Amino acid sequence: MRTVLREAIEGARDEMLRFTQEAAMDRTLSDEEMLQRYTTKHRGNVDALIAFARRHAPPGSNPVTEAVRYEQRMERLIRARGG
Repeated sequence: MRTVLREAIEGARDEMLRFTQEAAMDRTLSDEEMLQRYTTKHRGNVDALIAFARRHAPPGSNPVTEAVRYEQRMERLIRARGG
């Protein structure tokens, strides 16, 4: 029982660390860096896009709605840059 509890706590700690690192990175990324991330990780990959939105959506918001907003913003940036 202690092992299961310890593993659960370690898993939660690792997940929080990953989340805070990604959140800090997202706050410091330029539009160009965000666009690069979108095109390499999320564009055309619905599962990755939704997972990203779930991690970064504001509390109480719908992750699917946030994913659509993110996708639309990135696609506008691509079009604005002639892509």
